Amino acid sequence: MVGPVAVEPDVQRGGIGRAMMDAMIVAADAGADGALMMIGDPEYYGRFWGFDADATGGWDLPGPFERRRLLARAANGHVPPAAAGDVVPDPARNPGQSG
Repeated sequence: MVGPVAVEPDVQRGGIGRAMMDAMIVAADAGADGALMMIGDPEYYGRFWGFDADATGGWDLPGPFERRRLLARAANGHVPPAAAGDVVPDPARNPGQSG
């Protein structure tokens, strides 16, 4: 899951957010062990980093979300799964967290 990506209001429009995203994409493309997912504006995140909602139409998240803003992107050879289902934390990756 990417984000939330946020920049202090008094330094927005200075390229900090874009630099953070660029660095994350480079790192993910080099070594991620799965595709990337985020909630964001598809017009922005799609144009600059290739995120889209093509695979996420059947995904369901806990809590409210705007379906068009549920985005995914391949990373390090891992494509987003297109299968329908619930998106939940993987307990194997978060051993200190309970259901």
